[in-house]
Amino acid sequence: MDLEKFRREYYYVVPIIANRIKRDEEKVKKYIELAIILQSAIGNEVYTAYYLYYIYEELGDIDLGIPIVLAIINHRDVWKARGLRSVTAYNTLKVFEVKEDLRRMIENNLREINIPMEIVMKILNNVEPIQIRKLFSNLSLVHPEVYSLFLGVFTSIEEGNEG
Repeated sequence: MDLEKFRREYYYVVPIIANRIKRDEEKVKKYIELAIILQSAIGNEVYTAYYLYYIYEELGDIDLGIPIVLAIINHRDVWKARGLRSVTAYNTLKVFEVKEDLRRMIENNLREINIPMEIVMKILNNVEPIQIRKLFSNLSLVHPEVYSLFLGVFTSIEEGNEG
């Protein structure tokens, strides 16, 4: 995903989302940018969403974070109709190791946005598939009125990078 493309072509959704869910525009922008930075660095929607959930929770606004987490997962059709609950969906997941070069890349990109680096880096640890299963098996959509906006932005940014 391309952070500059978001800023250039899709920033207009930030005030729309902020208005619909009564949040500060700057916070909405930071949460979206964090999702793009992590997805670009990690390259896997499921692991990215897992980390984002706990980062947003730590930042204190998980209700804003949940539609972003679900949009990150769904922007490449990783789930079909909440199919991630299926045990077979986890069979292809391996332990995800956060290596030092990945940490450095994320740290460099986080300097651009105003999110405390120590919160993000504290949460970026190795993750096992069972941890992902536990989190996503009970996750419910919050703010469905903005979910499609997040999903559309992430899908459009990704499409432009692949096409």
